[in-house]
Amino acid sequence: MSKGRVEPPLNSYYWKKIAITLAINVVSIPVIIACLFLFGLVAESPANTLKNFSGKRVVKTSDNKTATLPPHPFFASPKILHYSRLVDMFIIDVFREEFIYRGPIVLALATVFLLFKFKRKRLFYVFLWSAGLCLNFYWAYNIHRTYDELLWVPVFVAGLSWLWLVIKTNRLWPAVFCHATANLSIYFLIKIYQLF
Repeated sequence: MSKGRVEPPLNSYYWKKIAITLAINVVSIPVIIACLFLFGLVAESPANTLKNFSGKRVVKTSDNKTATLPPHPFFASPKILHYSRLVDMFIIDVFREEFIYRGPIVLALATVFLLFKFKRKRLFYVFLWSAGLCLNFYWAYNIHRTYDELLWVPVFVAGLSWLWLVIKTNRLWPAVFCHATANLSIYFLIKIYQLF
């Protein structure tokens, strides 16, 4: 089935790319996290790091003040989390982050290839990847660094695969699906970990 024959959510072209992206995430992210701990790049042990995520933490802000962060929502008990907060975490936050940090790439692709006959596609893709890498770095470093200095690295790598997916498919919904799947997987893995 070709890319353009069937509506996107039903087209196997998109689901194959999503499967590749999820497979990359499943293999690369645990390896990166394990390497961060094995090589001592994250100062604390995995158990202490998870404990830090699960309780209130005092962190230094960019202006050298201290702030108390609440526990990460993934560690909150389902009894405490209201249904609306779950919807926020797994749907609204995902849509917002993807729209802000990978949405401009889709708009650039659509604008250039639909409105203009762009002859230098290779140069455009270099620009597109450069812009996407900058947005991805900002998203991973500034939004996900609050819990540990280097644990933003696996987030950055996951974002790279979602950026590839957006550029390859010229659609945002596959990245939204992968992002939501990643968040749900992390949430359920944490719940399994908390049982032991």
